[in-house]
Amino acid sequence: MKKIIALSSILLGIIFLTGCSLQPLKKTQPTTSAPIVEQPIATTTPQIDETADWKTYTDSKIGFTFKYPADVNISSDNKKDSGLMVGVYIDNLDTMEDAPLGYDKASALKDKTALANGDPSGLPGRGNLKMLNIPSALAKEFVTFQEIEICNVQFDHAAMIYKDNYRIQLHLTYNGSAIQNNNPSYFKTDSKNCGSDKIWGDSGAFYKDLVAGKTDSVSQNWFTIFDKIISTFKFTEQSTTTYTTKPLAECKGCENGQTSDNKPCCTASFEKDCASKNGVVRFSDLHPAPGVLKGCFPKAPDTGKECASGKDCLSGVCDLESAIKSNKCALIKKELTGGKNQYGKEEFYTASYSCGTTKPGACTETILNNTNPSGIKHTFEMNNETLIEILESGPIS
Repeated sequence: MKKIIALSSILLGIIFLTGCSLQPLKKTQPTTSAPIVEQPIATTTPQIDETADWKTYTDSKIGFTFKYPADVNISSDNKKDSGLMVGVYIDNLDTMEDAPLGYDKASALKDKTALANGDPSGLPGRGNLKMLNIPSALAKEFVTFQEIEICNVQFDHAAMIYKDNYRIQLHLTYNGSAIQNNNPSYFKTDSKNCGSDKIWGDSGAFYKDLVAGKTDSVSQNWFTIFDKIISTFKFTEQSTTTYTTKPLAECKGCENGQTSDNKPCCTASFEKDCASKNGVVRFSDLHPAPGVLKGCFPKAPDTGKECASGKDCLSGVCDLESAIKSNKCALIKKELTGGKNQYGKEEFYTASYSCGTTKPGACTETILNNTNPSGIKHTFEMNNETLIEILESGPIS
């Protein structure tokens, strides 16, 4: 190879010395154009909104909406239907009643504080807890398979959402036997305590396989559809105005121009001033206060709304007695239970009424007057479409 290069150099030198006047021919290299490569046109697959034809649940009391499939039942009164059911339950933290299993006021306030610190482990909620991201709210998600009783089997995928003074519970439950029948390895029988009913053998293994997608289609549908429902949950603009049962102003009956606790003395214009603020006056004359305490409370925007209990109302009070007085509920029977009030001489009784609806009552404008106990306790409670009225012996102050 080196010899060939050297010979070529000698020949070039001879040509240069002997033929300077000769112009060497220029050899033109053929040009080739780069091949044109067609770039594929980027296309996007349109996203299909699976919830487009779902129904919409709207709550005007707090101000929120969410979507749910058309074949899913919805309830706010613990009605047990077969198949999938969405349950919506709302509590006013100011007026909520105590309930077992962590559903009391103290537990709710602790849970809300824990969620503010990123901790979803507080009651209520028994297992598989995790934080939920819902704008302008504190929320968590959990799954419940059993409640205390050994024979109890349930499938409850739930969210606990705290917004201002309210707690919203959103539950997706499955009611039926298909999941037990389709997944027999996770269940067992205990004929001594539960008869022939299938109870949990290993709910922990079931949950692990449920998350991994290894269980049957019925359980997978129940488990995954909850995430799709909660992804549509949102608060509306109405929720920026928060209703509270705290008084706008207070005054007290004076003795010699003074009150015992430095509250302002009530004036003749107190009720008029309260009305100008769209408020309602309520009073408390409990012992041992020397004077009547009055408060100006904001009027609830859901005044007059149909209700079954105080949980349905912003004021925390559902007037069921009005359904009796207006003949909305018809008397079924009334039984005297013996005894009578030593002050008013009312005879104690229990009465039941047929109402034709689960919510015959009306939400009140605000809380009720707080008066001295007079030896009686008068209660009203709904049981499906039946109103139960009880007049019985009560405390005396």
